[in-house]
Amino acid sequence: MSKILWVVFLIAGLCVTGCSMNSDEKVGALEKRVDAITGRMDAVEGRIDAVEQKQVQIEETARQKIEPPAKVTDIVMSEMDIQTALKNAGFYDGPIDGKIGPNTIKAITDFQAANGLEADGIIGAKTKSMLGKHLTPQPSGD
Repeated sequence: MSKILWVVFLIAGLCVTGCSMNSDEKVGALEKRVDAITGRMDAVEGRIDAVEQKQVQIEETARQKIEPPAKVTDIVMSEMDIQTALKNAGFYDGPIDGKIGPNTIKAITDFQAANGLEADGIIGAKTKSMLGKHLTPQPSGD
């Protein structure tokens, strides 16, 4: 009987040792799975951050496209710009010196009259808008 008890104890000991090894292996396997899931979650969070950044960029681009263009009154032209535009439009032949003298004023009134504006020699919003189209030289058509 002692041999039988000895075998039972041996088998029980092996079971306990095997069970504890098996539990350690299970814990290790679970830890690996948790680490893998955590890694995937980090990757997904990174993708979410990238998508959110892209969304912000898209919204900013859309906002810029939706904003109304500058009002005609927002056009800023220097005296030299005015003379350049008048010259390009064919109404001014004097020097581009930034000085609004009698020749420039006559060119302004001629330009206004030719374009259906009130020919008062004052560069208002409508005159600026129409002059602005002539700031760059027009192709000669040659």
